[in-house]
Amino acid sequence: MDAETARVEHLKLIQAIISRLAGNSFAIKSTATATSAALIAFGASTKSPWISAGSVAILILWLLDAYFLQAERSFRGLYDWVRKGSPAAPRTKHYFTMDTSVTKEPRDALLKVAVSNSLLFLYIPLSSLIILTGIIVSVLET
Repeated sequence: MDAETARVEHLKLIQAIISRLAGNSFAIKSTATATSAALIAFGASTKSPWISAGSVAILILWLLDAYFLQAERSFRGLYDWVRKGSPAAPRTKHYFTMDTSVTKEPRDALLKVAVSNSLLFLYIPLSSLIILTGIIVSVLET
């Protein structure tokens, strides 16, 4: 296999990982939305003010989603590194590497990724709705 063909195949492998990570992130967002709807419905029907504690589940999903986005960004960096660099020769250290640290770019901190706009605009409203439901239910009980 010549060097350019190997580079294209390497890019395809990296793109497959990026696609899988994006799919996982979408699944987590779907789960968080469904969990929020279920918690709100459950809290409204049982009139339990403890429903606000369900926002912990949303927080866990938020951090998991941030982890997948962080990994996706690292692999996008690797994709660019492979795309722009010269093709690696067979049996060398970087031939078909999946090590994202070779790009020499620092990985964003998990909390920095968690407060990015793409995640904040989903998880803050979901958490707020759950907490608001708990507050409303506790006020209506008294």
